[in-house]
Amino acid sequence: MKPIDSYVTTRQLQWAGHVIRMPYERLPRKMLTSWVPHKRPRGCPEFTYGRGLHKALKKAGIDPNEWTVLAENRV
Repeated sequence: MKPIDSYVTTRQLQWAGHVIRMPYERLPRKMLTSWVPHKRPRGCPEFTYGRGLHKALKKAGIDPNEWTVLAENRV
């Protein structure tokens, strides 16, 4: 049996791939690919979904700069 962390990472990457294949007009896709050009306000969580996704991509050995191209191929 694999550690629970590997199952969470797998599901997170599967969901991110599903969302990135959506048309850009869909709200989940807009939220995943949006960028806020301001610093994090004081008191907000430092660990965001984007940072978690970046960590999962590194753990899986996927280049964070090219994961959207790889996600287009569903296999």
